[in-house]
Amino acid sequence: MEDKLAPSILYLQKLGPDHLQEIFESGRWLFEQDRSMAFQIFTSEDVELPRSSVADYLEGIDPQLCIRYLEFLIQERQEESTLFHDRLAELYLKTTLSARKRNEKDWSQHYDKLLKFIETTDRYRIDRLYSHLSSEDLFEARAILLGRFGRHDQALELYVYRLQDFLKAEQHCIRAYVAGSDTSNVFLTLLRIYLQPTSKTTADLLQPALELIARHSHQLDSVATLQLLPPLVTTQDVRTFLVGALRAPIFDTRVVRNLSKARGDQVDCKLMALQTRRVKVTDSRICPQCHKRIGNSFIAVHSPRGEVTHYQCREAFSRKLNETRRW
Repeated sequence: MEDKLAPSILYLQKLGPDHLQEIFESGRWLFEQDRSMAFQIFTSEDVELPRSSVADYLEGIDPQLCIRYLEFLIQERQEESTLFHDRLAELYLKTTLSARKRNEKDWSQHYDKLLKFIETTDRYRIDRLYSHLSSEDLFEARAILLGRFGRHDQALELYVYRLQDFLKAEQHCIRAYVAGSDTSNVFLTLLRIYLQPTSKTTADLLQPALELIARHSHQLDSVATLQLLPPLVTTQDVRTFLVGALRAPIFDTRVVRNLSKARGDQVDCKLMALQTRRVKVTDSRICPQCHKRIGNSFIAVHSPRGEVTHYQCREAFSRKLNETRRW
């Protein structure tokens, strides 16, 4: 087949833009025979053909051919025009949606191309692409574009509430953070999304919040962070953060010390309230540790949710609770 097609391809490669119609007409037959070989007609360095016309022609045959051509222009010919970057981004989106609609197993490969492209180049028009995406549930793509807009709070909400991908939310903050700039509070924004959720979610957001504090204490405002923490978070949970905060200038140190003391008082009050709380034990109540009826046995009540166990089961159940919280 190669020996049969090669002469025709070499001939068409040497024709210039004045013979564009002839190239297109002859090329159709070649594409029917071998698409990979026929594609070489438009990658030759002998002549320069009008790129938009070639892209239109290839998309008419198969959008994947147009994608391949646009990738060639951008990667090999260093094409910088917004026109071609817009077109490639929109084709990535179009093929992603089309493949997903047809339930193709590899639709995520198309989506991965879109994500990589919009994250690594800035030659496309963000607002134009977002207008095509705003009604779709491609949340990661939307989050990337929102970040490009500078709307980091909305981007992080998508990562946390929709995708529940806490690692990518943190990576977004790492990319966006610049000390002393408009994005210097981006880690605090993520912490607030964890600890003061504005959307219903079944995910446990306290653990990723504590991990964020542990890893990025230097990027978090000490006072604002302590004010966000819920009462039942102990000083041990945020020990690393507090050690760093106490090494800050004296003014901040005093504020942090006062807030830490206030947190201790707040926790003491909360604990007192839990200790004086009453629970009702009926004949049918089951111990969550041994799964036997509690009956008239001595009991233990576990904070903060008030689980009731046999007194002899209290230590085993407490260990189970602590392990669950760590995870």
